[in-house]
Amino acid sequence: MMVILNNRRSRICAAVLTALLAQQAVAQESDEQSNETTNQVGLEVIEVTAQKRVQSLQDVGISVTALNAAAIQRYGIDDISRIELITPGVAFGFVGSDAKIAIRGANSNNTFADNSSIAGFFADGVYRPRASQQSQAYFDVARIEVLKGPQGTLYGRNTFAGAVNLTTNKASLSGFDMGVKLGYERFNRQSTETFINQPITDELAVRVAVQTLRSDGYIKNIGPAGDLGQEDSFNYRFSSYWEPSETFDATLRFTSINQKGTTPGIFSAEGLPAPVNQDGITDFRGQSLDSGNPAPGSAGTDSAFGRPNEVSYDVENNRDNQEDNITLELNWDLNSITVKSISSYTDFSSALDFDGDFSPNPGYVYYWDEEVDSVTQELQISSNSESDLFWTTGAYYSKDQIGFGFSQFRTQTNASFDTFTDTQGRDFTLFDGTELIDPFGNGSFSDYTDFQEIDVTTLGLFFQGEYSVSDALTLIAGIRYNEEEKDTTTSFGTSKASDGSFLSGVSEFGLNGRPIDLFNYTVSQNRSGSETFDIVTWKIGFNYDLNDDSMVYGSGSTGFLSGGLNSNGSSFDQQESEAWEVGMKNRFLDNSLQVNFAFYMNEFSDLVTQRLIFPEGDGSTAITVSENAGSSDVIGFEAEINWLPADNWFINAGLSLMDAEYDTFGVTNPFQLNDGSLKAEVNNGLLVLDGVTPPWSPEMTLSFGAGYEFDLGDRGTITPYLQFYYSGEYDTDDVSTYASQLQDSYTKTDLRITWRSTDETLSLEVFAENLEDEEVLARTNVGGNNLVQGSYLHPRNYGVKLRYHY
Repeated sequence: MMVILNNRRSRICAAVLTALLAQQAVAQESDEQSNETTNQVGLEVIEVTAQKRVQSLQDVGISVTALNAAAIQRYGIDDISRIELITPGVAFGFVGSDAKIAIRGANSNNTFADNSSIAGFFADGVYRPRASQQSQAYFDVARIEVLKGPQGTLYGRNTFAGAVNLTTNKASLSGFDMGVKLGYERFNRQSTETFINQPITDELAVRVAVQTLRSDGYIKNIGPAGDLGQEDSFNYRFSSYWEPSETFDATLRFTSINQKGTTPGIFSAEGLPAPVNQDGITDFRGQSLDSGNPAPGSAGTDSAFGRPNEVSYDVENNRDNQEDNITLELNWDLNSITVKSISSYTDFSSALDFDGDFSPNPGYVYYWDEEVDSVTQELQISSNSESDLFWTTGAYYSKDQIGFGFSQFRTQTNASFDTFTDTQGRDFTLFDGTELIDPFGNGSFSDYTDFQEIDVTTLGLFFQGEYSVSDALTLIAGIRYNEEEKDTTTSFGTSKASDGSFLSGVSEFGLNGRPIDLFNYTVSQNRSGSETFDIVTWKIGFNYDLNDDSMVYGSGSTGFLSGGLNSNGSSFDQQESEAWEVGMKNRFLDNSLQVNFAFYMNEFSDLVTQRLIFPEGDGSTAITVSENAGSSDVIGFEAEINWLPADNWFINAGLSLMDAEYDTFGVTNPFQLNDGSLKAEVNNGLLVLDGVTPPWSPEMTLSFGAGYEFDLGDRGTITPYLQFYYSGEYDTDDVSTYASQLQDSYTKTDLRITWRSTDETLSLEVFAENLEDEEVLARTNVGGNNLVQGSYLHPRNYGVKLRYHY
């Protein structure tokens, strides 16, 4: 194993030397609307706020991919799902409404209940605590920044492996402005986006942006219910900008997100084949795949297991995600210092339904409910003088009231599972589905439901300074104190009154509503808990300017992922990361070629896994708890390129080489056997994954894009643009290496052809994405009855977009 490891790492080191010789790099276009870009010959200066102040991307000593409005349009980015295609070291998965972001060998497989994404998501400077908030549609966006490596000093909690900054357009005093975008795509997806900017006085301006989305589902349902993945959204944002003086300004934003339609699952979108041995017994190492539905009551039905983006459900799988946020940003210029205050309030809820038996038979429904009530306040104070020392200090406070509940309502009466005795005399349950005797017979009635509430109080105090030792050398150091106090209670619900009769809205035929609204809930006295977590994170680094166009940088930094509380009152420790990075940023060939690359080493410790346990007194329904289970090491190399080789040409490319492996890691074996042995007889049922590659960590990804702008004279311009992406194979489940969860290597190719009028007020885009129609696994997991579940990324898409900008 060590020989393989050394060979892989040698290839990465060789790639670093090759990159130094080849001078590979990337840059994204600047934001024409943000007033943060300086035009010049060749490539434009890209300015970002990755370090909480405006800087040129080439002066920031960390790996950042920055996309402005033009780049977002070029790459077809409507949400977070396509960022991986142009950001080396980043992978994307999802389940239900949760985004599953992976960065440089760290993944977000655990985002249910009190678990957070490994990448902090910030919208206009405000942290969004739930992974389901990361998957919302983007509209009226000025810039997206993807920061790689822990951001524990300036950003704080849950930036364990990086951060994503989303900046929306603010109201402008520069004059009236308006724009309209209309789109029609595959699966009858219809989108509109409109904005209007209007100065009211010389000091005050307002902006309104509205987005609508409607679509049929992209996951075909051959059962009696509707297709999955339908969209029905209405989103809007109102912002105002006030600048009463040269030293003070205020920006107020109110954003409302309303997403309905049908969900592509809660824990998954569809069932997958299970690994079995020659006797049909589920085996972690089984090489045969059983495409039958193992859920009770599913026998004799076509459940479409093993057919990507096809299901057979009787449940409508409704979705209702809503978020209202108000954010106030204040900026003061007080001569020697600047002061920024960001205050926000967010009210978020998510309600999902799903077919509990993954079949067209009635009588079994899952429900997931999530609620967030969040108040945040951040104060930043920065130096504003010509001194050799630049510093930023500040304080952060948030109060989150978070609730999440899982419910199931089942009235089926099912035949019992068959059993099998093998040649060794061992008895097994055959998870091959059973007959449905009566869908509403009340014989296997189950109304299990719980709702966990967590109050989280977060405090952060931070300082980062940069000292210019000389004109060329700058030293960087930062530190942050983080503290979180968490208190939890768990309530259990029932659909029946004390006399055994059903409550209003409940019957053996189903629910007229959702459990959270219909059931009686009682707080469990022995399932409460509280915990205080604290940690000090730090950063050290240097920037060295070789000349006006080339910089070498290096840094060491730490980050963390919040510890948490399970619904049974137990706790798990916070996960910690330590990263070291050296890189180089360059511009060559009269500012027509930009070359940025980095070599990094990450260590992740106290990694969390999930385990199924059975609550006391309930032997049929399992709950999921999180617990710390190991550590991992990652070494890698990344390069990004942007090149203007000649007039009207533009080329971009990205490369990621990564070697990630668990030092120590273990998960519970969800299957009956482990390579032919009873799972209880091998490490007490634990799968030891030491030396295994973590999920969503392909050894290599490569992207390449090229476009050419044809001048049509007074008829405008037409620009074809081709984008190609390659990914090596990777696992999609913490329970790595079982056959049906592996994603093989694949390619995706996009083609866009855009016509623009001479005055650039009107454009028409025709596009096709994922021309290969690759069926890419987004995430897999194993549930009850050894049912393997999965979700796939979006299939081939095509359509047209019409834009008008006044």
